Amino acid sequence: MKWIILLLFLSSFTLKSQDIPIGTWRTHFSYNKVRHVEAGANSIYAASVAGLFIYSLDDNSITTVTKLNGLQEENISTLHYNETNSILFIGYESGNLDILENTDITNIDLTTDSQVLGSKAINNIITAGNFIYLLTDFGLIKMDAQTYAVTETVRELGAGSDALTVHQGAILGDSIFLATAEGILATDLINNINMADPNSWKRFDIAEGLFEDDFQFIVNFQNGLLAGSAGQGIYRYNNGWSEEDILGEENFL
Repeated sequence: MKWIILLLFLSSFTLKSQDIPIGTWRTHFSYNKVRHVEAGANSIYAASVAGLFIYSLDDNSITTVTKLNGLQEENISTLHYNETNSILFIGYESGNLDILENTDITNIDLTTDSQVLGSKAINNIITAGNFIYLLTDFGLIKMDAQTYAVTETVRELGAGSDALTVHQGAILGDSIFLATAEGILATDLINNINMADPNSWKRFDIAEGLFEDDFQFIVNFQNGLLAGSAGQGIYRYNNGWSEEDILGEENFL
């Protein structure tokens, strides 16, 4: 549904943008390369190569937000809308983070004092309870949801206690599951687990019906999880992993 709405508002904007009074100036940004879409309570958020576009479900209006009027950068790598607090999190390829609340934008500088070498791109953002989890090209950042202070930086999730790309994450029950370049990892969220300790993470392997392959996505689905790997296919988790036959699933979507 949100994709249909997005296409409609992009088409609408294209038509409206042609009506520019003589003698006036207007900024022009690319609207034909939308990278991320996120549904909010009353708005649809879309990130393109140039900035953020907001379509209001209340009055069908369109608002653009770019570096010219509030965004920290241009290369948005992910969006996440927190329904509880009505806040939009905007992650960047640089590792920077913007937070949009109503019309106010707050930047959280996660790069200036970073000790991470290599890519710091934020690939996915999830919220659970009092914490925000930024899933990145090097691991995971855990932040306090009220103060936005970083409480943990996890950079040794790899099998060799090295940096590991985390593509996406999902919360199921009291655990967080990560789709990474080395397979699916999970750990407990409620027992003061030290996330920075690689031994605190469960690594699912063939014994649990899952290959340790590069898994690009993981999402909540029907009281369980779905995880996908380009090399292995789609797997469903419900008290255990099993390969999913999408073509044979009548009510999959």
